[in-house]
Amino acid sequence: MNKADHAPPDLNAERARLAKAQAEFAEMEAAVDRGELIPREKARQMIAAAIERVRDKMLAQIDAMMPRLIGATQAEREAMFSDAVHEALKELGDAAEAAFPTNNPEAA
Repeated sequence: MNKADHAPPDLNAERARLAKAQAEFAEMEAAVDRGELIPREKARQMIAAAIERVRDKMLAQIDAMMPRLIGATQAEREAMFSDAVHEALKELGDAAEAAFPTNNPEAA
């Protein structure tokens, strides 16, 4: 072992490291307060719930569309499917905006 292995800690460096960590923690807390940062588990739950709503909506479209498909033209069927997909995607976008608002007037 050499002398460096037993050197006392550099108190100034340790204080600087602690001050930096405290400042970073304060910045993260402020970001949470402003709604710019959320815990990973909360984000996961919000995303999973939005995906489940879209899944349920798309599955419900099967039963809703079946009676209308009989006798419909190819163009009408394509329009029904397109409308269903766009409606589900809009719901996903609405859920994402509600969960993670952009607060950006240009995004509206």
